[in-house]
Amino acid sequence: MLLAACLILIAALGAGLMPGARRHARPILAGRPLGFAIWAGAGLLSAAMIATLFSIGIFLLPLAGLAVYLAARLAGFGWEAFGSLAGVGGVLVAIGVQAWLVTPGSCRNGCGRALSEPLIGTGAGLLLAAVIAFAWMASRPGGWHQANGQP
Repeated sequence: MLLAACLILIAALGAGLMPGARRHARPILAGRPLGFAIWAGAGLLSAAMIATLFSIGIFLLPLAGLAVYLAARLAGFGWEAFGSLAGVGGVLVAIGVQAWLVTPGSCRNGCGRALSEPLIGTGAGLLLAAVIAFAWMASRPGGWHQANGQP
């Protein structure tokens, strides 16, 4: 089931990147911060779907597929796709915080914290790396500031 879910997401990405009627036109939000945010939402939905695949994740699969398709269609697959790493990092941080706050009744010595610290650290690292990579790429010549005519 996990393999099928991943294949559906890859197919949605491929379908979103296929040239359609606007064959040589650049995607609307390519290289813009809103494109980064759209990719972050697609990454968040995809990671949440995979993390909860055997419970409610199967119901998130169409939404995640649609989000990946729309992100690829509207923002393209350039450096704004670093936002998908931010979405995955957000899910890891949320799972880590949940494990930090809610420890099972049989585990009084804080074993939930042993799991949560690597998750929170990895998620925060992914979030930070995605934002830094996007900001660095946007500050280069030809970044979104220059495309919008801003200094």
